[in-house]
Amino acid sequence: IVIVGEQADDHDDLIGEPFSGPLGRFLEQLLKEAGLAREEVFLTQAVKHFRFETRALQRCYRSPSPEHIEACRGWLKQELARLPARVIVALGRTAAEALSLPDTEAYRSGGLSPVESGIYYFFTTWHPSYALRAPDAAARAMARSHIVASLRSAKRRASVKQCSDE
Repeated sequence: IVIVGEQADDHDDLIGEPFSGPLGRFLEQLLKEAGLAREEVFLTQAVKHFRFETRALQRCYRSPSPEHIEACRGWLKQELARLPARVIVALGRTAAEALSLPDTEAYRSGGLSPVESGIYYFFTTWHPSYALRAPDAAARAMARSHIVASLRSAKRRASVKQCSDE
């Protein structure tokens, strides 16, 4: 299973490893709830660097632009081509866009809507940061449960043997 996030956050960018900071620890909790360990998945980001603006001497998050997504798409495709995993979980809109997935609004209504495309099977869900920072408790709980359900579905799909695997 490959899990694709939006972009490196400040901590990831400084350390050089995806999901290495507080958000990574939260993602590990979600993985555990889904019956997965961090070591069982490959974590990456659609945009490989942290896009930020400096305010009061701090690096503050800025959403990646379409140009950033496009500039990093080749690296993401190379990563996917080198991995044996064929199930991909896109965390949020930017990841889905980088993977050229169709309309990603289905997950917003609670549907899993997996997409089969060639050799990959995709699940699109909320980015974990939304499950931490949504405006109200109900939205945070809904996002969290959707992420966990998507990870569980990805785990089930990854355990299904393909004809070519036999």
